[in-house]
Amino acid sequence: MNLVIIILFVITTIAADHRRPVIIDTDADVDDLFAIAYLLNVPTIKILAITTVGNAFTTPFYTAPIVLTLLSKLNCEYGVPVAYGERSIVKNKLFW
Repeated sequence: MNLVIIILFVITTIAADHRRPVIIDTDADVDDLFAIAYLLNVPTIKILAITTVGNAFTTPFYTAPIVLTLLSKLNCEYGVPVAYGERSIVKNKLFW
């Protein structure tokens, strides 16, 4: 009987994870860092991964470590993979 109760408890605990999965794409500006910090503390959100891109002033090789530092400082409870992407937001400069 105890085993049945334990199994039911485990099944309901696993099924109770109704958090919305989110992947964040960021250029690691201050507003994005505040948003990431906020989302890490929202109980209905689960951040699956964070990707970084460059902007007019930085490259993703610079922004990815910023995000990793933020996650470290916030003592992120679960490992969030961080990857870097394109060097520039807009590939075709003629677009501007």
